[in-house]
Amino acid sequence: MISEKVLDIALRNTPITDSEWKGLLEERQKLIRPRLKQVANAKLGHTLYTSPGLSFTLFKFVEELKMCEGVEHLQARGVFGIARSRDKPRDERCLHFFGLTCDEIWMNGKLAIDGNERGCVQVWPMIIPEYFEGFNLSYRRLFNLLGTAVEKWMRQREKRFKEAQELHRRFAIERELFDHIWSAHEKD
Repeated sequence: MISEKVLDIALRNTPITDSEWKGLLEERQKLIRPRLKQVANAKLGHTLYTSPGLSFTLFKFVEELKMCEGVEHLQARGVFGIARSRDKPRDERCLHFFGLTCDEIWMNGKLAIDGNERGCVQVWPMIIPEYFEGFNLSYRRLFNLLGTAVEKWMRQREKRFKEAQELHRRFAIERELFDHIWSAHEKD
């Protein structure tokens, strides 16, 4: 059920303030909390690897994972997104990211290749909203990130349910068939 707070904000005719977006984000995060480990099960490395913002240079690096400091961070599970710089042009050798880990920690970081062709993955706790300043981020974007993660989780569960349902139907038909055959043999 949609909360009264969400309805009040959505139905009025004025823009949503940052403070209200922050409250909506906190409410959404609270709703997800009991299921966070299920919803936020993507590995950071997979998110970066499949990112449309990943340059070929970084793609090759992530694929090979050559001599990387901080490579263990790529195993972190959570809900992640790519952070785009507002002022700087796209850097082929650096990709910034952010996300909510399964431990309920908002974090941000970067994947970069230095001048010596050594990779480095750095992560640190995200201080909201200070982190927003240099990137195209907002409370609204974080709010939507969690919504997208739940939608993806739902689709995965629907797919698994359909697969289980299909197997169940098949096994039920087989059981009925064999029960019929076995009962006919037992009468003989």
